[in-house]
Amino acid sequence: SNLEKFGVTSLTSLSLNVNKLKSLRTIGSLKKLERLSLRDNKVVSLKGMKQMQSLVELLVDVNSLTSLRTLATSCWFNLTTFSANTNRIACLPQRLSSHLPSLCVLNLYQNNISEVGPKTFEN
Repeated sequence: SNLEKFGVTSLTSLSLNVNKLKSLRTIGSLKKLERLSLRDNKVVSLKGMKQMQSLVELLVDVNSLTSLRTLATSCWFNLTTFSANTNRIACLPQRLSSHLPSLCVLNLYQNNISEVGPKTFEN
Protein backbone atom coordinates (compact mmCIF):
# COMPACT_ATOMS: atom_id res chain seq x y z
CA SER A 1 0.00 0.00 0.00
CA ASN A 2 1.02 3.65 -0.16
CA LEU A 3 1.57 3.68 3.58
CA GLU A 4 4.16 0.91 3.31
CA LYS A 5 6.06 2.98 0.71
CA PHE A 6 6.39 5.77 3.26
CA GLY A 7 7.37 3.39 6.06
CA VAL A 8 4.59 4.49 8.42
CA THR A 9 3.00 1.11 9.13
CA SER A 10 4.44 1.12 12.67
CA LEU A 11 2.57 4.29 13.73
CA THR A 12 0.79 4.02 17.07
CA SER A 13 -0.90 7.45 17.07
CA LEU A 14 -2.37 9.44 14.18
CA SER A 15 -4.33 12.67 14.06
CA LEU A 16 -5.97 13.72 10.80
CA ASN A 17 -8.38 16.27 12.25
CA VAL A 18 -9.97 19.01 10.12
CA ASN A 19 -9.48 17.52 6.67
CA LYS A 20 -11.81 16.20 3.98
CA LEU A 21 -11.43 12.45 4.45
CA LYS A 22 -14.40 10.34 3.36
CA SER A 23 -12.90 6.84 3.25
CA LEU A 24 -10.69 5.10 5.81
CA ARG A 25 -9.54 2.15 3.71
CA THR A 26 -5.87 3.18 3.55
CA ILE A 27 -5.76 3.96 7.26
CA GLY A 28 -7.14 0.49 8.00
CA SER A 29 -3.80 -1.05 7.11
CA LEU A 30 -2.17 0.62 10.14
CA LYS A 31 -2.57 -2.44 12.37
CA LYS A 32 -0.40 -1.09 15.22
CA LEU A 33 -2.38 2.12 15.58
CA GLU A 34 -3.60 2.66 19.15
CA ARG A 35 -4.95 6.21 18.90
CA LEU A 36 -6.76 7.61 15.89
CA SER A 37 -8.35 11.04 15.73
CA LEU A 38 -10.40 11.93 12.66
CA ARG A 39 -12.40 14.84 14.05
CA ASP A 40 -14.02 17.26 11.63
CA ASN A 41 -13.78 15.36 8.36
CA LYS A 42 -16.41 13.94 6.00
CA VAL A 43 -16.23 10.30 7.08
CA VAL A 44 -19.46 8.42 6.27
CA SER A 45 -18.46 4.91 7.39
CA LEU A 46 -15.93 3.10 9.56
CA LYS A 47 -15.60 0.34 6.96
CA GLY A 48 -12.02 -0.64 6.26
CA MET A 49 -10.98 -0.43 9.91
CA LYS A 50 -11.86 -3.94 11.10
CA GLN A 51 -8.22 -5.05 11.14
CA MET A 52 -7.18 -2.24 13.49
CA GLN A 53 -7.35 -4.44 16.58
CA SER A 54 -4.79 -2.41 18.55
CA LEU A 55 -7.05 0.64 18.76
CA VAL A 56 -7.47 2.03 22.28
CA GLU A 57 -8.96 5.39 21.33
CA LEU A 58 -11.05 6.32 18.30
CA LEU A 59 -12.32 9.89 17.89
CA VAL A 60 -14.62 10.59 14.94
CA ASP A 61 -16.49 13.66 16.15
CA VAL A 62 -18.00 16.06 13.58
CA ASN A 63 -18.27 13.73 10.60
CA SER A 64 -21.15 12.25 8.59
CA LEU A 65 -21.52 8.83 10.21
CA THR A 66 -25.06 7.44 10.11
CA SER A 67 -24.40 3.97 11.53
CA LEU A 68 -22.17 2.20 14.02
CA ARG A 69 -22.69 -1.19 12.39
CA THR A 70 -18.93 -1.60 11.87
CA LEU A 71 -18.43 -1.38 15.64
CA ALA A 72 -20.88 -4.23 16.16
CA THR A 73 -19.13 -6.46 13.64
CA SER A 74 -15.56 -5.67 14.66
CA CYS A 75 -13.79 -7.04 17.69
CA TRP A 76 -11.90 -4.10 19.07
CA PHE A 77 -11.11 -5.70 22.40
CA ASN A 78 -8.68 -2.94 23.42
CA LEU A 79 -10.89 0.05 22.59
CA THR A 80 -11.49 2.06 25.78
CA THR A 81 -12.65 5.38 24.28
CA PHE A 82 -15.01 5.96 21.37
CA SER A 83 -16.30 9.41 20.57
CA ALA A 84 -18.67 10.15 17.68
CA ASN A 85 -20.27 13.42 18.75
CA THR A 86 -22.00 15.56 16.13
CA ASN A 87 -22.66 12.97 13.46
CA ARG A 88 -25.90 11.60 11.99
CA ILE A 89 -26.13 8.35 13.93
CA ALA A 90 -29.76 7.26 14.28
CA CYS A 91 -29.50 4.04 16.29
CA LEU A 92 -27.10 1.93 18.30
CA PRO A 93 -26.37 -1.69 17.36
CA GLN A 94 -27.59 -4.56 19.55
CA ARG A 95 -25.03 -6.00 21.97
CA LEU A 96 -22.56 -3.21 21.30
CA SER A 97 -20.71 -3.87 24.55
CA SER A 98 -20.00 -7.53 23.66
CA HIS A 99 -17.92 -6.33 20.71
CA LEU A 100 -16.21 -3.61 22.76
CA PRO A 101 -15.55 -5.28 26.14
CA SER A 102 -12.95 -2.72 27.31
CA LEU A 103 -15.02 0.35 26.44
CA CYS A 104 -15.04 2.87 29.32
CA VAL A 105 -15.95 6.11 27.52
CA LEU A 106 -18.71 6.39 24.90
CA ASN A 107 -19.57 9.89 23.65
CA LEU A 108 -22.47 10.23 21.23
CA TYR A 109 -24.00 13.62 21.90
CA GLN A 110 -25.57 15.68 19.14
CA ASN A 111 -26.66 12.81 16.88
CA ASN A 112 -30.08 11.61 15.71
CA ILE A 113 -30.48 8.81 18.27
CA SER A 114 -34.14 8.54 19.25
CA GLU A 115 -33.98 5.27 21.19
CA VAL A 116 -31.48 2.98 22.87
CA GLY A 117 -32.57 -0.63 22.46
CA PRO A 118 -32.82 -2.91 25.53
CA LYS A 119 -30.04 -5.18 24.27
CA THR A 120 -27.56 -2.47 23.24
CA PHE A 121 -25.43 -2.90 26.35
CA GLU A 122 -25.96 -6.64 26.89
CA ASN A 123 -23.05 -9.02 26.45
